[in-house]
Amino acid sequence: MPTVPFHAPGITYNGLHSTVNPTAAQVSADLATTKQHFGDVRTYYPQYGGGAVDVGKLAKDAGLNLMLGLFLFDGHPDWIEGNYQQFVKPAAAHGNITAILIGNEDPQMIDTITQYLQKAKADLPQVPVGTSQTIGFWLTDSRAAQLLPLVDFIGVNIYAAWDWTRAEANN
Repeated sequence: MPTVPFHAPGITYNGLHSTVNPTAAQVSADLATTKQHFGDVRTYYPQYGGGAVDVGKLAKDAGLNLMLGLFLFDGHPDWIEGNYQQFVKPAAAHGNITAILIGNEDPQMIDTITQYLQKAKADLPQVPVGTSQTIGFWLTDSRAAQLLPLVDFIGVNIYAAWDWTRAEANN
């Protein structure tokens, strides 16, 4: 079973932070800035702009290690498959892919998560694979147990809990 080695702190990158359609130049500039402070990046998406921006390649060009995400588009299995075949599967050849995350906070797509975890493990046995879900999913959802045999690691999104009624109530 592949393992995710220890890395110095990294950052999650989303090219959609400042625009709805990031260009390769924008993503390259973002990643160059990121490289000044971090060596490791995690993404939600493997591409932007319908494939015009290959995040895995640009991260390699920037000298960053990458935990590459496969975003699961609910209701668009063709988009998921296209991203997997065109960007995730070939990314391992770049040599900077430290792991692949299938999905993010999408337990309603458990069957799709399972499908792509199995596919990634079969296609890329040298690359650790996992999924990133909320702590509540991992601790309380009975479906989490069916994913554990399929992952080399788990991603856990941990958030503070607010009641959102008034800010001072959360002190």
